[in-house]
Amino acid sequence: LPTRFMELLSLGAMSDLSSQEGMQIYLFFKGIKNLVVTSFWTFGGAGLIYYGYTSVGKFQPDGQNYLLKSCVRVLLNGVFASVAIIFIYSLIELPFLFGEKWASHLLTIINPYVHQIGAYSNIYLGGNVGGEKAFSWWPPLLWPTQVRSLFPEPSFFGMYCSFLMPWIWYAFSTNSRMHKKNILVLFCIFFLSMLIFLTKSRTAILLFISENFLLGCYVIYCVKKNVLKKIIAIFLVGVAAWGGSIWFIGIENNVVTNQSNPVSYEEMMGAYIEENITSASSENKRSNKARFSLMKAEFDVWKDYPLLGVGRGMKSAYIVDYLPASALDDQEVQMWVRRIQENGPLKAGFPDVSEYTMRLCEMGLIGFFIYFFPCTYLLLCLIRYLYKRRYKSNEYMPQLVCFYLISLIGLLVGGLSTSLNATYCLWVLLGVGFIIVNNIDEQEKLSR
Repeated sequence: LPTRFMELLSLGAMSDLSSQEGMQIYLFFKGIKNLVVTSFWTFGGAGLIYYGYTSVGKFQPDGQNYLLKSCVRVLLNGVFASVAIIFIYSLIELPFLFGEKWASHLLTIINPYVHQIGAYSNIYLGGNVGGEKAFSWWPPLLWPTQVRSLFPEPSFFGMYCSFLMPWIWYAFSTNSRMHKKNILVLFCIFFLSMLIFLTKSRTAILLFISENFLLGCYVIYCVKKNVLKKIIAIFLVGVAAWGGSIWFIGIENNVVTNQSNPVSYEEMMGAYIEENITSASSENKRSNKARFSLMKAEFDVWKDYPLLGVGRGMKSAYIVDYLPASALDDQEVQMWVRRIQENGPLKAGFPDVSEYTMRLCEMGLIGFFIYFFPCTYLLLCLIRYLYKRRYKSNEYMPQLVCFYLISLIGLLVGGLSTSLNATYCLWVLLGVGFIIVNNIDEQEKLSR
């Protein structure tokens, strides 16, 4: 749409965006385009899921209950289909981490079809930097030492797993008998948990730990012996996956670096915890300085424009002036600032390191509350429902609601350190969540 609009402007001799009138017209239509397109692919997708199922259920006896179970079954089928694809890809990615040349060669063939390699390589930093290209490294063709699977970077894989894992737990814990299918699901939990630890992504690991904590809360809510046994089995599998990942990393280090004096298992565990878990709270570890500085700048911009923010996609015009002085020593921050200075805020921008500070900065309090109102409404409705059904927690619906909330809360927590639109999972959950709420409302009407 902006390209077409620029063509129309050129016909009317108004294509000079350096003029105030041309810029105002361009930004007006750009704002409309962002509103329409973003709303359609986010809330629109969730609405299509909701109305698609609820409208069909109106024409069948007991249709809402049947369609809810049908919706959950389709969701679980999609979950396990995606797990199968991730596992197949991992059969190539894991040998690549060991330094196998055949795996590296295969990934160089496959990855251009999976990722948009160097997605921003057509955006130049300027004429005085030797043709260097902005973000031409992201996403890279290969990502050594970390599992990223089918995603542009490891943290995105962690966000997807925060959606995925609770539904696999649900499939395992709600199956009444232990048979071959349940053993296969347990293996899926083990292997996916191991991949999460091998991402070495703090976002992925902390989300996984947080969701395990919520799973422990589920045990307290649903006091039943067979449920307790299965949750203990899930925890034990997670611990085994943690141990297996440390063993894998130790072998990887020895093979890749040819260390003559291998590090002990205990030292590797301590180093892993320090680097990938406790470092999340340190201001200067890894990318924390750049992230925290940008989040602080976004928050400071919001304080100056509290109600409406600065406008969607317009934060780049303000952030440079709000960055802390200490952040300008960071190389990543320097790269962002240089891109802005040499290309302007319309052609270059800052990444969304936190969904919440970004929304406050660009949309203000009003836009922030409107954007998160559906999720907040769902959380309040479902938590209220669980409280009312606390003495019947072993029924189908309370169990489904518990695991749904673990998945939803996990995704929302992930938004603290990255964009919620890194995957499409939030909008799928939003549609499914309102189907659940609709079913609960129908049950309450029938019970009166």
